[in-house]
Amino acid sequence: MLLKNKLMLGTLMLALLGSKKIYADDFFTQILGRFFIPPIEKSLQFIQPAKKSEPMPEKFSLLVWNIHKAKDGDIFKKDLVDFSKKHEVLLLQEGMQDNDFTPFVKNSIGDFEWFFAQSFGYTKTFFYSGTTTATKYKTEKSFMQRTTGLEPIVRTPKTTMLSIVPLANGKRILFANIHGINKGNNDKFFDQIDNVIEAIKDHDGPAIFAGDFNTNKAEKKPYIISKGKEVGLEIIDYKDDKRKNKLDWILVRGCKVLSSTINYEITSSDHNALESEFLCD
Repeated sequence: MLLKNKLMLGTLMLALLGSKKIYADDFFTQILGRFFIPPIEKSLQFIQPAKKSEPMPEKFSLLVWNIHKAKDGDIFKKDLVDFSKKHEVLLLQEGMQDNDFTPFVKNSIGDFEWFFAQSFGYTKTFFYSGTTTATKYKTEKSFMQRTTGLEPIVRTPKTTMLSIVPLANGKRILFANIHGINKGNNDKFFDQIDNVIEAIKDHDGPAIFAGDFNTNKAEKKPYIISKGKEVGLEIIDYKDDKRKNKLDWILVRGCKVLSSTINYEITSSDHNALESEFLCD
């Protein structure tokens, strides 16, 4: 039995290395641990199309929320359904692609178009975690970025989901949904921000750069503000910000901020949701 198990493990190791499912230099950390990194060319997953095919109105509402891998179960699901009734765009971090969350969004929030950017997979289940963007209106283009820098210890990357959505006035808005590098030196985080800023720089039109930036070090928030200004982005700051951990932010270009609030009432995640309304005329 021991010999058989060793042979099976060896076969699995060769198969995974051959298919480049994980980075070779992190092989033993990944496969003998809890996580693996899927191939980037297969990591952008289209979940379902939007029911509305017309362009999105210039005035729309947006949710930004790290959903904590949907760990709060039915309470979380009810909260997300309620949010989906109020907003046209959902930018979610720590989303899951598994046999629970994916069927739930298809069945309960079926009028949205859903894209999922895989960050990493779980070796035992082959479920995935990553950033998730959902829009009530059809996207023109969706693409993703994944960091080459990895989180220490767990050796997993972070992803940014980028979506271009046509507006009714003929403009095209870019949504950049980020889950920022959390631990380790700041260089990995700075590289991640730089790559997103380059994509925004290349986009001709309004843009919203938002998500869980993991601004848990003093240098991080000033960096995103400075880099954002290079491409015309302005950060939304909140007066009387009572959040315990100020990690989630929204930067905007080419749109008026009609309102933006922190939701302190919903507690089915360890992050407060940000709810905003914009006019991109």
